[in-house]
Amino acid sequence: MTKPSFRERLEFTLRALGTKFGVRDSRGIVLMPELTQTDLAEMIGCSRPMISRLIAAMRDDGLVLNDCRRFVLLDRLAD
Repeated sequence: MTKPSFRERLEFTLRALGTKFGVRDSRGIVLMPELTQTDLAEMIGCSRPMISRLIAAMRDDGLVLNDCRRFVLLDRLAD
């Protein structure tokens, strides 16, 4: 069995956080805890610069937004 990629781990973690701590708004699901990129890196076991690249790619793919210190899971990732 292959190990999930960092991107897969991050998407899974964001979905789980959205389910537990998210609030739906017109854009998708807003994660209510203010999470830093370092927090996310520690959760999935990678570096903070890797999280920065992953978030940028996910933003380009229309999956997440950054709203100040909160992440918004857009509908494609929130569902």
